[in-house]
Amino acid sequence: MTDINYLTYGGYAFPLGKVIRWEETKEPQLSVVTMPAMDSSQSLAVDTLGVALYITVTTVITGSFDYINTTLQQLKAIADGYQTLPSQISSPFVCSTISLSSPSNQVPPLYNSVQGIISTTTAGGTNSFTDTNINFQTHGVVVGDRVKNLITGQVAQVISVGTNTLTLGACIPDNNANILPNANTPYACTTTIYVKVLSLAPRWELPGLNYCELVIQFVQTSSNG
Repeated sequence: MTDINYLTYGGYAFPLGKVIRWEETKEPQLSVVTMPAMDSSQSLAVDTLGVALYITVTTVITGSFDYINTTLQQLKAIADGYQTLPSQISSPFVCSTISLSSPSNQVPPLYNSVQGIISTTTAGGTNSFTDTNINFQTHGVVVGDRVKNLITGQVAQVISVGTNTLTLGACIPDNNANILPNANTPYACTTTIYVKVLSLAPRWELPGLNYCELVIQFVQTSSNG
């Protein structure tokens, strides 16, 4: 489950390697507002933007030097660009909320939970599976999320989301949608939120150069950035 973590930008999904640490902090976005008239010497800290979610992921990327360096270059290209579009982070470790309406339309705004899943199938199927203990829709699973069979290690992507059933399609690297044909099989499923990259800090393991620990920090954003 630790290696189905992806950062998607511009329609391209980049694997984030094997996550070894996932940290989240929430902080209010306070603005200093000066009091009017006779109280102008005083100021207040006003919560004008709500609470921001910061995610710090420590991950390990393994493989050839060229593969690791190419992966780092792709991730750096996202961070170094203008990031006019938000990225999407997909992982079983995602646990957050997304706004369903803006504060101007709804006070308080409506929110939906987004929560990654690690569970066990209650029924298998051909290119699908069922888990009656999980409501995939209220967990925020969407088309394009990934599912991993925790016994075989095979990965497929979600192509249809039902209440308790997910329909799967083939994807790289296994190119096999029929990964959970039986009941009582442990699996992990990603969920997805929009983020922007704040920082990247790679640390190479010498002298082999086939192991790189990467610390990457995100801030959650809206779907339109």
